[in-house]
Amino acid sequence: MRDPVTETRTGTHSRDRLPGMAPGAVRSAIAALQHAGVELQLDTVWRAPMAEGSDLLLWATGAVAHAWQRDAVRRGELRVSERDFVRIDAQLRSVSHPEIFAVGDCAAWEPPLPKAGVYAVRMGPVLTHNLRAALAGRALQSYSPQSKSLALLATGDGRAIASRGRWSAEGRWLWRWKDRIDRGFLRGFEDMGAR
Repeated sequence: MRDPVTETRTGTHSRDRLPGMAPGAVRSAIAALQHAGVELQLDTVWRAPMAEGSDLLLWATGAVAHAWQRDAVRRGELRVSERDFVRIDAQLRSVSHPEIFAVGDCAAWEPPLPKAGVYAVRMGPVLTHNLRAALAGRALQSYSPQSKSLALLATGDGRAIASRGRWSAEGRWLWRWKDRIDRGFLRGFEDMGAR
């Protein structure tokens, strides 16, 4: 049987795939993958035979700009980052076309923010205000990202791994906390539909 967690020949390590995560959280994530019998292959090119003999194959690519952002003709003169994400200012507007707003994974903040949902979610209220203000000719708000964020990774076995800065922890209590946070977030959308 093959080693369930493998490294590539290019020298890329698993910890490079969890940028910003505390070292302890990376070790816990690797241990959770090993415990689940997951074969992790990094920096590989897709080939159909990879799926043979697998119960489930997950192909994770990370955040990638939309096709129209990567196409210079389609995006026109809209300024983008070196990875083709829309470059935005503190008011979440395109730096080249201030009538265009962008947030979340399609946007590039300076200095770069991790492509994590917590930033997109917290940009939401500022975006809502700024869209309404732009239509009414009122002053826009600036978004100020937090310096650290909490990441909670469910491991699929009723446990979760937490990481914030250099701090990390794991356990069932973290899964219960993550579940409560996630359910509360989704309830917010249900409440919006009732209005």
